[in-house]
Amino acid sequence: MSKTLIRDVIALTRDGWRPYAEQPELSVYERLGCEPVLKGRKDRPYWFYRGDVYVCVGCASRCSLTRPQGFPVPLPIRYASLPEEPAYMLSPEEIISSMITISFPSTEEPRNSWATMGLRPLTIRV
Repeated sequence: MSKTLIRDVIALTRDGWRPYAEQPELSVYERLGCEPVLKGRKDRPYWFYRGDVYVCVGCASRCSLTRPQGFPVPLPIRYASLPEEPAYMLSPEEIISSMITISFPSTEEPRNSWATMGLRPLTIRV
């Protein structure tokens, strides 16, 4: 994929165009005189659509068709649904505020202190 093709695809999707996942009939390419398809070249047509307009970005010709025949109806895009419950129990703000208000035991007395367990108290400067 060339940089120009990548830029074109980014611009199309940003402007609301959606990839066309179906394969148009061969008669579409015959009417257009599409050499990459008719002559079996490696260039593959990439179709995008918005409403009734279809655009191919497979080669430099950038063919555009309005309400064309020979295109199967595009299927709706299904997006993953969002979980009904939040992904975490505490918000990031609650986690930070709880870290600031935690008081650690003194490390001066070695028995049952954080120091004897090999842990160091967390110091947050606010």
